Amino acid sequence: MSDSCMCAACARRGQCCCEVLPEDIPHCFPLSQADVERIEAATGIPGKGIARQETVPALVQSLERLFPECKDLLQEKVQIGGQHLRLALEDGACVFLGSEGCTLPRDARPVYCRIYPFWVQKGSIMVFDTAPCVQRAGAAGLDKLLSALDMDRKTVRRLFATLLQEWFPER
Repeated sequence: MSDSCMCAACARRGQCCCEVLPEDIPHCFPLSQADVERIEAATGIPGKGIARQETVPALVQSLERLFPECKDLLQEKVQIGGQHLRLALEDGACVFLGSEGCTLPRDARPVYCRIYPFWVQKGSIMVFDTAPCVQRAGAAGLDKLLSALDMDRKTVRRLFATLLQEWFPER
């Protein structure tokens, strides 16, 4: 599956979810070991596009809100003052961001990237409210946004289950 037209339009516009402000870099979603392995297999280069980041309290708090049912397990995965891996950035943009969207094959991308801007909490699909999201502004309603991003409810739920399994296999 290729990037949706909307993702490519955002990438060409120069403002998309694959870019962060300098102050938001410490809050970038951590990579799972499976994410790292997929990226390395796709690029053929160990560590390509991956950066090490100190884990700050705000990231841990954010992850606790995202995974309320896994708070105890989460403490084993990310610890304040510890280190975690995230996607590497150049001038605030993901190193895999190209003019037509992500340059990684869809199946090689981190699960968080593939599910974004959607999330599942208490069985319901929700949409993150992010300021630069042209997709969200241009597609009124969940079903229209899913369609615009070449997604469906089943795919969101499957990706979320995959994300949980990769982060919390002991669950």
